[in-house]
Amino acid sequence: MQHWSKRLFATSIKYAWQRKHALLALLIIGWAVYLRVYLVAQGWPLMDSDEGTMGIMALHIWRGQDFPVFFYGQSYMGSLEAYLGAAFFSLFGPTLFALRLGLIFLFALFLLGMYLLVSTIYTRNLAIFVLLLLSLGSASVLTRQLVAVGGIPEMLVCATGLLFLSLWLARTYDRSRMLHGWRLLIYALWGILAGVGFWSHALILPLLGTAGLLLLIFCLRELIWGGAVALVVGLGFGLLPYIFYNYHANPGQDTLSYLFYVQSANGVDLPPKGVLFPLQIKGTFLTTLPGATGSFPLCSLADTHLLRTENLHGLRCTLTQSGWSAVLCFLWLVSLGMGIWAIYRLVRGRLAGGTWRREELIRHAGHFALLLNALLTVLPFLLSPNSALFAVADMRYLSALWMTTPALLWPLWCGLERAGWLFSLPHPALSALSVPAARVQTRLSFLRFSLSVSALARLSLLLLLATVLCLGTRSVVQGYPPAPSVEQRADAYAIQDVYQYKGVPQVQTFNRQEAELMKDLERIHVTHIYSDYWTCNRLIFKSLEHIICGVMRDRLLVGQNRYPLYYVIVSSDTRAAYVFPENSSQAETFHQQLRFRKKPFKLYHFAGYIVYTPTSG
Repeated sequence: MQHWSKRLFATSIKYAWQRKHALLALLIIGWAVYLRVYLVAQGWPLMDSDEGTMGIMALHIWRGQDFPVFFYGQSYMGSLEAYLGAAFFSLFGPTLFALRLGLIFLFALFLLGMYLLVSTIYTRNLAIFVLLLLSLGSASVLTRQLVAVGGIPEMLVCATGLLFLSLWLARTYDRSRMLHGWRLLIYALWGILAGVGFWSHALILPLLGTAGLLLLIFCLRELIWGGAVALVVGLGFGLLPYIFYNYHANPGQDTLSYLFYVQSANGVDLPPKGVLFPLQIKGTFLTTLPGATGSFPLCSLADTHLLRTENLHGLRCTLTQSGWSAVLCFLWLVSLGMGIWAIYRLVRGRLAGGTWRREELIRHAGHFALLLNALLTVLPFLLSPNSALFAVADMRYLSALWMTTPALLWPLWCGLERAGWLFSLPHPALSALSVPAARVQTRLSFLRFSLSVSALARLSLLLLLATVLCLGTRSVVQGYPPAPSVEQRADAYAIQDVYQYKGVPQVQTFNRQEAELMKDLERIHVTHIYSDYWTCNRLIFKSLEHIICGVMRDRLLVGQNRYPLYYVIVSSDTRAAYVFPENSSQAETFHQQLRFRKKPFKLYHFAGYIVYTPTSG
């Protein structure tokens, strides 16, 4: 009996060892999920009214009163996050925590897709290291992963799936065989992912194009003989919500019109091109790119400059953030050069009378796809006015760069492998057992360090990247240092510190103040209010629509009411209160207009807000 138990234990150890990379990947994904569940349970990150809108959509779906196709008032971001939120509402109730569980689920799928993708293009060792980096992140990165504002998480899941399926179809393609039914299903799945990804957000277009190009290059015969039909059918199925909405959309409210409006920053006064372009470069490379990829700590926009420095602090900020972007750009260029050199060697070998090494060619094509994704993500953002005007708020538009992480790290990783710095884990458990499998050589190859200065520099840079991300994650939990601060002129959406990326303690303080505000409003029997955009939908969702809010912008004009019925309800109530943040333009305007209003108002000060309630009907 003891002999059999020892054999069973040895077999289990051997099985686990053979799949050590998969087990490590699952452990890292589990750690990433745990970290994000912990942060969400603490109320982090700070909720804004865009996320409140998504919560309202999920609430309406959960109650069965509405089934939106796109984000309310914004017909270019799909509502998948709202439907996931409604599903989790059924399990845990309608809370912010349940709404964000859908995002964590999507991020776990993204990490799984990245492991499969990196293992296919590069090595499983690099896949493990990439997962470790992606499991961490600074406040700006983790915020984008945990705020339900639509588009980004589902786009990343679909993009990784598309690229992996393209590479898998290319690797398993056989010209001598007919197109099997199961491969038609894979083509249909490719189309579904493409449709769902485009419905979720148009940011998937660069990856959609590169993944489709891989199919055209390596699987053209299959596409002609039926694969294209299956792909188009799947695409139509994934785009059903998109097609249905745009078929019934009014002129100017279709998706293409909204995309053009957002990309061109219509409605915003733009400076001359000679002034705008330097601001675009500054915003992209000194703020957005470092923030979107995990640089920590971020400095304020006022402390970073292109060609001048105000003081020693400004010099440090400029060098830190421009240095981070410069390293990323340098790694991209080196990685591109390595890919071109590898393709040159393959072509030279083929011309010398050899054969195409198809497997290696497909891997390099996947490498180029990731690099092209980075270029097609950064370049449109750089040329958009948003890079100059909303450099902090629009960091989410560079989130697709997370997929390019392995391509940027490959020059460093490949150099370490060649220098002998990386190692294969030994087999100590089997060595301790007197079984045949224990005859495996147990040499500890990880002790074979090279004295190469180049390898040492590569290893130092990899460790530096990991350290920066670890410090960023630590700062989120402990709540320091603050920032970056945002100027109104540079970021019109920087209200209530939403885009200052505060840590857990600061956000919890804000959440307590907001809970006190809702209790105070309930105490004085106020349920219908006017307020600013960044207050309204947040209070509506957190109160589960017990408080209904109509948006007012500057000069107390009607603002952006994403769900117009709310404003109709409030405007029909003659006893609706006015609730504005202290020192806001709306509060000052209302105070100036008080003497011209026919009915008197009673004034309250609640948790940083000024509340005016009418004293008579």
